Amino acid sequence: MLFRSIAPATMNDNDDEYEDFAATIDRAAVSVRGSKYLIGPEAYLVRGATPRLEKDYVLWDQYMALLRGAMYYMMKKTGIVRKTIDCLVVGLPVSNFINHKKELKELAAGIHTLPTPYGLKSIYGSTIDVTVE
Repeated sequence: MLFRSIAPATMNDNDDEYEDFAATIDRAAVSVRGSKYLIGPEAYLVRGATPRLEKDYVLWDQYMALLRGAMYYMMKKTGIVRKTIDCLVVGLPVSNFINHKKELKELAAGIHTLPTPYGLKSIYGSTIDVTVE
């Protein structure tokens, strides 16, 4: 699965915010340090969503939102919940990886609270904690 590196901030993930296309937009809201960001294949449809690529982008909350979004979509597309990920490969953008390899490793490791994909909520509840080792 591929989606654009766009993670617009949002106040919530209620469908009321997206009006007429809410029911069909493929997106999810992930939390990073108390703020929510929309991620997914159609997050770019949200008003004001623009890509950002700064020299320290991997240190921004939007990058963490995209990382968590990738884990969310992994669960959504496979229907399989992995509560532990032994090896998570990250490294894009390459210029950021070279300059921030240590910080990126520290940010990716640990516990990530993700929204539960719709079809799995009855089993796991509204969020799932995933540990990256």
